[in-house]
Amino acid sequence: MTRQRTPIQGTAEQLIERARAVDDLRSQLVALETEIARIEQERVELRARNQPTEERTMAAIRTGDEYSAKTALGELQAAAEIDTLLDADLTVLRALAAECRDFLAAFGFP
Repeated sequence: MTRQRTPIQGTAEQLIERARAVDDLRSQLVALETEIARIEQERVELRARNQPTEERTMAAIRTGDEYSAKTALGELQAAAEIDTLLDADLTVLRALAAECRDFLAAFGFP
């Protein structure tokens, strides 16, 4: 024998389910924002680590040390490719976070 729900019970259960969904979305938004901050920090550190390589490249070019210049330029190229990938990740994550914020705002959730 199945128990029939009254309209009040159904509404209360729906409200609880919606509240859980909103909480889940907020948790995912926090996770996205945390990941965005981590990647932004990773980019800052990557650029700081590459500053000496840039200086070494310029010094090698000035002194005519072709081998050292090519080696350093290869390192800079690899770092630039990593930075490009991180930037692409940030673009996607920021778009997802914006969608989450827009969705929450559209339904009146701060």
